[in-house]
Amino acid sequence: MVNDILFYVVVFISNSIQTITGFAGTMLAMPLSIYLIGQEDARFILNTIAIIVSLWIVYKHKKSINLHVLKEILIFMGVGLLVGIYMKNHVDFQALLIGYGIVIILCALFNLSGRRLNLNNLSLKIILILAGIIHGLFISGGALLVIYATERLKEKVEFRSTLSCVWVILNIILLIELLLIGSINKSSVSLMLIACLPAIIGIFAGQKLQEKINQKTFSIITNILLIISGISIII
Repeated sequence: MVNDILFYVVVFISNSIQTITGFAGTMLAMPLSIYLIGQEDARFILNTIAIIVSLWIVYKHKKSINLHVLKEILIFMGVGLLVGIYMKNHVDFQALLIGYGIVIILCALFNLSGRRLNLNNLSLKIILILAGIIHGLFISGGALLVIYATERLKEKVEFRSTLSCVWVILNIILLIELLLIGSINKSSVSLMLIACLPAIIGIFAGQKLQEKINQKTFSIITNILLIISGISIII
């Protein structure tokens, strides 16, 4: 019961962040959620909630979606997504989890540095494939996708709306995969339905915070939380 309540708190905080930034919500929530409710339930619940939150952002800002960038992301992340889904059932999960924590910390440190790598097109496509692999494994490919998106998407609203559209499409694919392999049960559905309430509250809280908090300041806070989240996985 205590773990469930803590999970709902995680859902609220992570979805507030997701609404403000368009990324990092599931990345922040996944490590703690795996610990609190288990890997499979965490993947299903956070995936479903991410679809709901992202749909709301897409609806609010659909005219700002960069269709050219969206197409490129979906093609290359889609390839990585299929690889990640395959790896999930054929590679030691604990080792992957530690690697995942390291990736989160490195990407958060990179975001905090304020630097851009000025990568060429081939490097950016490789990053997209790697982002897809991580998303297939942990529903958290945002850390690497942000590196790509900062090179391609210059405006804040365009950034949020395009990335949110990506999450809607890729997470629906993952939801279908979870249904096909039978990972969803009555208990996880009940937990997901209850979790929708703190998620919705988080959406509105995030929207209010976005209007009051400087984007740069909140980005710093988000990345610090990601570092803490990544460390919690490794130790």
